[in-house]
Amino acid sequence: MSTSTPDLEKKLYTIAVSSGSGGVAIADDYDKHMAREMLQIIVVPPSNSATYKIYIREVVDDVEIYRRDDEVVGETNELFSTALPLCGRHELYITDASVDGNYKARIVFR
Repeated sequence: MSTSTPDLEKKLYTIAVSSGSGGVAIADDYDKHMAREMLQIIVVPPSNSATYKIYIREVVDDVEIYRRDDEVVGETNELFSTALPLCGRHELYITDASVDGNYKARIVFR
């Protein structure tokens, strides 16, 4: 049994939402030859009563890798039971937001 722990990295992002939507590039500074895994995402809206939807897409192939189909109310904390692999450039989007402003996101990568 190994006693080593995986290298974890926490990144913070600000998504400027205007007219109900906004996006930001994520994990864009990783080693281009290595795949990463997303373990957790937390989103904090500018208001606890804000409703919104979240999705992440791979930019080059224009493929969605994650979508929260239900409408989120207030803060959300998604801990993935299986890690989401990231290989390439990705963007995180907030859509259908009831409140404009700066949404904060924290993503934990391995």
